Amino acid sequence: MTISDIFILEQSGVPYLARCYGGDSCRANPEHGLLSGFFAALNSFSTELDQNRLISVEFDSLKLLFSQADNKLVVVGLEDKTKEQEAEQIINQILDKMHENPYAEIFEKRPFELLENNEFVQWLDSVVEKEAMGDLSSKLLNKRKSIWQKIKEKLI
Repeated sequence: MTISDIFILEQSGVPYLARCYGGDSCRANPEHGLLSGFFAALNSFSTELDQNRLISVEFDSLKLLFSQADNKLVVVGLEDKTKEQEAEQIINQILDKMHENPYAEIFEKRPFELLENNEFVQWLDSVVEKEAMGDLSSKLLNKRKSIWQKIKEKLI
């Protein structure tokens, strides 16, 4: 799977949402809510140090993409680093959705209601699953093509 985790939080570290999508990093660190304070501190430190916003942090098997809008921070854990462009598209979809009603009001006034808002969570899950299924279907199509190519080669 390309995306392992998605976090939405205040720049101060107050978590709105932490979702795990089953990657290796997700299984290794099940306490996702605790990471929001760390992400906020890392983002704040980079801003103080460099006067620029934090874009990403890269580890051996995980890349964290950071994106900011207003006083919100979206962090996406990405295990397949070749899929960064697709992950950035999902981040943009999340940022757009955060400004739509009724979510804009929830993000502005009642952050803890988002944790209970199944509609937003279902939407987010469907976006991530669609991206994952697209990746899976393209792999299946490529395998199918390679099988047909092998059959064709045997017939020729």
